[in-house]
Amino acid sequence: MISPDSIQKCAAAYVGAADPRDPLVSPLFADLRGLPPLLLQVGSEEMLRDDNARLAAKARASGLDATFEEWPDMIHVWHLFADRLEDGRKALARIGSFVEQHAPRRRD
Repeated sequence: MISPDSIQKCAAAYVGAADPRDPLVSPLFADLRGLPPLLLQVGSEEMLRDDNARLAAKARASGLDATFEEWPDMIHVWHLFADRLEDGRKALARIGSFVEQHAPRRRD
């Protein structure tokens, strides 16, 4: 569904005239210190898998609690298919659990 050519076109449209190494363009070039715990979920068949792995490594090197999950045989944004895909439902449930574990509860 996603080809290297389409990634290049999307990247060019997203970056525009900006420097691709600008931290506002790519978190791979940002100072991540001070961010809350991160959950990065990526499918093993995802074209952006390596970028996610690099971000997780950078986050950990910055002292962050970063969880990297690689889901076997999953594609880009498989979560969108949760109505038809069990792993989509499991991934969304995992996100919910992660947020519950790390987000402070409001006391109204």
